[in-house]
Order: sequence, then C-alpha cells, then structure tokens
Amino acid sequence: MKTAVACDECRQSKVKCFNDGSAEAACRRCEGLGRKCVYNVKWKQRPSETPKSFRNVSKALLRAKPVKKAEVKCYVPERQDILDAIEAFFATQYQGIFPFIHKPTFVKFFKSPAFNPATYLEEDSKDGPDPLVLIAMLGLSARLCPPLVQKYGGFNEDDPEPFYPSKPMAGEERSPQAASKYFGWHARRMLQNEFDRPGLSRVQAFAMLSSHEWGERNAARGYMYISIASRMALVLGLGSSSDKSEPSSVSANISLEVKRRTLWGCYMMDHCISSGRNRVPSIRVDEISIPMPASEDRFLFGSSNNDEMTYHQAMEAIKMGNARLTRQLSLEGCKIIFFEIWARIAKWVGEVGGRKEAAAPWQDQSTYFAIMREINLVEMAFPAHIRFSKDNMEAHIANNTAGTYGYMHCMVYLCKIFLNREYLYLRPQTAPTGWWAELFKTLVTSADNCVELISSLNAVNQMVVAPFTGFIAFTLVGINLYMGSFPPALFRENFAPFLDPTNVLRNPLTGDFTDQFKQERYEMVSKSIEILDTWNKVWSIAHNWMALTKNLSHSFSGMPMESNEKFKDYGQWDIGDDEEPTTHNPPETISSLNNSHAADVVPDLEFLNNVDMNLLIPGWNDVMSNDLVPFTNFT
Repeated sequence: MKTAVACDECRQSKVKCFNDGSAEAACRRCEGLGRKCVYNVKWKQRPSETPKSFRNVSKALLRAKPVKKAEVKCYVPERQDILDAIEAFFATQYQGIFPFIHKPTFVKFFKSPAFNPATYLEEDSKDGPDPLVLIAMLGLSARLCPPLVQKYGGFNEDDPEPFYPSKPMAGEERSPQAASKYFGWHARRMLQNEFDRPGLSRVQAFAMLSSHEWGERNAARGYMYISIASRMALVLGLGSSSDKSEPSSVSANISLEVKRRTLWGCYMMDHCISSGRNRVPSIRVDEISIPMPASEDRFLFGSSNNDEMTYHQAMEAIKMGNARLTRQLSLEGCKIIFFEIWARIAKWVGEVGGRKEAAAPWQDQSTYFAIMREINLVEMAFPAHIRFSKDNMEAHIANNTAGTYGYMHCMVYLCKIFLNREYLYLRPQTAPTGWWAELFKTLVTSADNCVELISSLNAVNQMVVAPFTGFIAFTLVGINLYMGSFPPALFRENFAPFLDPTNVLRNPLTGDFTDQFKQERYEMVSKSIEILDTWNKVWSIAHNWMALTKNLSHSFSGMPMESNEKFKDYGQWDIGDDEEPTTHNPPETISSLNNSHAADVVPDLEFLNNVDMNLLIPGWNDVMSNDLVPFTNFT
C-alpha cells in the first residue's frame, strides 16, 4: 500500500514509499535495506481535511465508510402484484392530477416477457418504462393494493436495511401506509442523484413522489419535490410548443400528449401545495403556452391533438360565450380551469378574506363577486356531458371516466364552499334582501352534491383517493356540522321567507324547517365521516383530520384565539411532531349540535365577530402541513 506521506529515505531517493498503512511501521524499501524508517512531514505536505490526504489511511477509510456504503436493495414485487398496483393507480390516482401515463403502453410492457422483476432495476433497457416512474407510482398505489400491503406493510423507515418483503406472521398487522413508504423511501434514494438531470421520467417521478410525501405528513419535502419537477418541466420546454407541425403517427401523437399532460400534472400538483398565503407556485398559467390536455379517448387511441385550446383561448371563449369552441372543452381542461380558480380563492382567503375585503361582496369590484361570476360562467360553458347530473355521473362510471368527472366537480364545490363561507358570518340585515339566503343555499347545495358525488364514486371504486380529495371530505364534515348548528333565529328571519311554503324542509306541523334541516345535516355529517374514514385507512395525514373532526363535533369555537392565525394562515409552515391535535375547551361562542342553550342569539354586528370560520374549518395547507417551516428557516 502506498502511504499518504513518504518516509525521509524514499522521499530523498524520489521513489514510491509502500508500507502496511501505518506511519509507525517501516516501509517495504527501508525494511529490505535494513534502514531506519522515519516520517517527517513537511509543511506543504501536511494533510488537508479531505479523506485522501489523512496521515492514517485506515482512519481515512473508516471516515469514508458512510459514503461508500452499499445501497439498500429494493425488492421489486412479482409481476401480478405490480399489475394489481398499476390498476389501483389508474383507478384512484391517475384521474386526479397524474394523467400523464399512457395506460396501454405502460401495462403492455409489464405483461410482456421482457419484464423480469428480478433484474428490472439493474437493466438499462430503453424498451420499457423508467424504473423511477414505477417505484414512485407504487409509492402512491401500494397502500391501495392488499397483496402489497401484506408483503411490504411491515416496513419501517427508521430501520430500512434489514427489511425483506414477506407475508405477516400470525397476529401481525400490516400497514397500508408502511407499504407505500417502502417504495417512497426507495424512490427518494433513486432520485437523489437525478435532481439536476432533467428528463421526462424524472419529472413524472418527482411529481408523484411529491404527493406521496405530502400525504405522509412530510409536507416540506413534498413541496420541494414538486418544485424540482416543475422546474425540470420548464427546463425541458414542456410548457411551450415550438413545433407546430402535425405529428406523423399514432406514437408521435401519444408522445406529444404525454409531454403536455406531464406539464399540466406538475401544474396541478404545484397548485395543490402552493395554494394559499405566501406560497409561491413554481409554474404559473401565464408561462404555459401549450394546449390543455386532449380528451381521454384521444389520448388512449393516439388521435390528433393539435386542435385543443390553450388555457387562455378557453377562457376567452368562455367569457365571449363562444359555444362552438366551449363544446370542445375536455374534462381535463375544465379541471385545470378550476385549479386556477381554486388557487386564487385559497390565496385570497389566506391573505385577505371576507373581513378585510374593501368592497362588499355584492359589489362588482369585490373579489367575491368577480370569482363567483367566473365560476358561474365556466359552469354554464360546460359541454353537456360534463355538467353535473346523476345521469351524467352514471354514464361516466360506465365509461370509466368517473374519477376525472368527480374530481373536477369536487373542485367546483370546494371553490364555492371556501368562497361563500367567508360571508356566512355577515349579518344578513346588512346585505341586500335575499343575498344571504342565496349564499346559504349555495353552501347547502354544494355540500350536498359533493357528499353524494364522493359517496357514489367511492362505492364503485372510481373516486380519486388522494390527499386533496381527502381534504375535501374533511371540509364537508366541518361545513355540515356548522350549518346544522346555526342559530334558528337567523333561519327564520333571513332564510325561511325565501323558501316556498310547500318546501320539503318545512315541518308539516309547525311550518318550521329548522328541525328537518338539522336532521339532514346530521345525515350529511355521518356520510362525510364515513367518506373520510376511507382516507384515514390509507393516508397518514387523514389521522389528523379524524381527530379534528371529533373536536369540531364537540366545540365549534374550535381553537383558542392564539391558534387563530395558524388555522387562517396558509403560508405559515411549522415543524411539528406527528401528534394528534389537542382538544381545546375554551368558552363556547355558538351552539353545537348537542347544545342549543344560546341558539336564538343573533349578535348585533356587521360580522358575527365572536366566531371565525377559520377556527371551525381549517384551510387546506393548515391541516396538511405537519412538518412545514417558514421559508426563512430553510438555511
């Protein structure tokens, strides 16, 4: 072994100096010549702080050991388990915000003899999907695939090395979250050296991994991953189209649509995480000049897709009432439009809100008025097959497009709920006649339709089971709990006069509708909790929602006043342990479903200032961000 420092004799003779790695032992040359071996290090030869120049080579090797450590092996599931997990992905994730995988092409490879689970990660094949994409995909769908839960559900991120997938022992429980964490952990390891090498597969992998991390309460990590994916997509030019020529083949059409959908998938995931106060998105719609995604049929069959509208073209057609163009809107396109609306609402609620808005909501210069007008315009422009109805829902279920259909309409209802709830506290007498009643009806209709939609699709396994849709379910619990406990005096004075005397909500004996209405809210709360429990079983973040739901049902003052900003501020990212929310019992300010001692009290205020909706129904990023920290802390 050549020493890091030559002995005096070898240095003087200008020959290589070899010994056993210890500066105390004689080198090979001195030992052979019978001479004393002395090491006197010159100043210019004194070792630096790099491992290669340590005097003691053995210590250098020990210090380098963590860097040289062998990779922990990733065990790829068997073929059938992979095919089951892929089906779970397309049933519950693809139709949400990751519509960029061409299913026929993707599935074909994993069914073919070319796929060998034992060698898939080691092979450098250009014929099949990038392993990064598969492993990141399994991070989302393994939790929803029982065979993978049984084999991989014993994984522990804190001690990953000894894990080997196997069926559980008798009485041993396996966790759906742990199964997905296994693949998420390996996806992170595989992507560690890829973050500065832009590529389409890497963009897709980072985007899917972002959702996994977000749902497993690693929100800061998820935010950074989607930022990397988004920047990669822009570097690759996916947001702009320089080639205006018609693709020459089916495969070229599919390839072009995959690129477009990948960019839009990043945009949607980015807007999930970036929505709210002081949360800067990585991709803005103004930076995207490519068309919105084509219809699902066009994508699957590789039909021409050069006549799709861009976002700005679509919005112009909607505002101008151009029915010829709006009939071309796809489900994916409508979903993107509502993601942009949602981002504006979330930012406004987090930074301004109804209480700080300068203009009254019924004035056309107000934010509320402008956004509600836009929502109504877009809904009216929906092609007939996209509009919400039970018949359309059944048709989309039969066509296997119900996931996208349901996700898009959940976005519509979430936008309406968040926007209108800002003025639920406005004292009705201060608004124009009937305005508050119309707002309340919008909230009721939106909540009811959303509950029924998710329940129906969940029953046939066509609902997107992702963090964002779980948050929608949590929102439904909160809004129905609150509406069910609203003071009856407000109903009688401000809502009842605008109902038809024969309205089914009225009690046939008393003429009052409040009892029946409260019973309906009970039923909707029960359905919403049942929906939320589906997410609770497979996503770690939903554990918080279930705990918060219990708190909400007991006290609608929700949190002490010092916690108000945490629930209202979308941008404040605090690191916290994975602990369940603490139940607070401050003095109640309004009645709960089980407490009506102050039910008829109506404060004589412009707003009912003793309650705050942000205390009752936390915002998107607030209930999702368990490990987030302020940007200034990223040092």
